[in-house]
Amino acid sequence: ARLAALLLDRVSSLTVVDWAPWPNGKPTKGVSRIGRVFQLRWDTFEEAVDMMHSFNPRRSRENVSTRMKQQLRQAEDGWRWGTDPAFSKDASERARESPDVMWNNVRSIRCKTLMLLGGESDVVPSSQADLMIQNLSKGKLVIIQGAGHSVIGDQPQRSKAAIMPFLRELNLSKSNL
Repeated sequence: ARLAALLLDRVSSLTVVDWAPWPNGKPTKGVSRIGRVFQLRWDTFEEAVDMMHSFNPRRSRENVSTRMKQQLRQAEDGWRWGTDPAFSKDASERARESPDVMWNNVRSIRCKTLMLLGGESDVVPSSQADLMIQNLSKGKLVIIQGAGHSVIGDQPQRSKAAIMPFLRELNLSKSNL
């Protein structure tokens, strides 16, 4: 939302996946849980996969392992997330933004916006997703059943079924210009 607000003239459409400003300006339990997960270290790659699979049993262990191969790196103190420190610092700073700043960014978005919400997400409550849609001038909410916060990874076919009509609609409206 922040980038779309800053680049209003360059963003023609937007898909938001399981994100909204925090309810009452405070992170949900899911947001706090994710923050703690990124501090974890494991002695072996297999321990990391086992733990992350226990956090998200909607995915196969093989799927989690493939994903973890992309996201973890081995360090002197064990396996850790390979997150770019600059990205982590930026995310930490954005997490301290006031709710007013976040909501002003959301309200400034003028393009068609599709919001995908995981039906089992503990990160974004459905009431917060509804509020997000109310604050978007051209927003549409689709709840993906059987998905948590990792909406597209948890339910790729259902996500595709929601995204493709949105993209087709955008393509049709561009051809009418």
